[in-house]
Amino acid sequence: MGKSSLYVRLVKRFYGIDDVLDEYKLQQINHLGNVMFLWLMGYLMIGNLALMVAIVKAPAEQVLTIAIFVNLLVVASVIGVLIGVTRKLKLDDVEVAAADLPQRVKRLRWRAVGAGFYFFCWMLLIQSLLDWWVDGTSLAATFTSLGFYGTGLGGGVFFGVWMYVVWRLHLKIVD
Repeated sequence: MGKSSLYVRLVKRFYGIDDVLDEYKLQQINHLGNVMFLWLMGYLMIGNLALMVAIVKAPAEQVLTIAIFVNLLVVASVIGVLIGVTRKLKLDDVEVAAADLPQRVKRLRWRAVGAGFYFFCWMLLIQSLLDWWVDGTSLAATFTSLGFYGTGLGGGVFFGVWMYVVWRLHLKIVD
């Protein structure tokens, strides 16, 4: 069996599909992606028109602040819709034989540890850069603070446990 294409790997990663990506799943995901693209394209056109009108009527800083928050809200809504529809269509369920369940759960534990460590590293990087940029704290002072590591570790553990629970809920035992 050959290596899957970059497109298939990206689709599986983005939509959280661990199992085989068959034709039905790919067709449903492509349909869902097309619908979301059309909604976002309409939002882009209407949003840009609204921004052009608002920039004339209101101070630019206020318009930019509102536009940033609205864009974040729209992106969060689209991601929520994608997750909801993916769950409703059961595209992200992984069917596992009862005999293979312990091995699959063990693999999920290691994936969760990896996800938690990845989150921990990103938290350290982002927090240190924000401390330097916003507060003017030197990177050396940030990296020598125990609270800095405690925050990152707490976030990493929480994220790892959360991802384990989510991935474990996607496992469906078949006989």
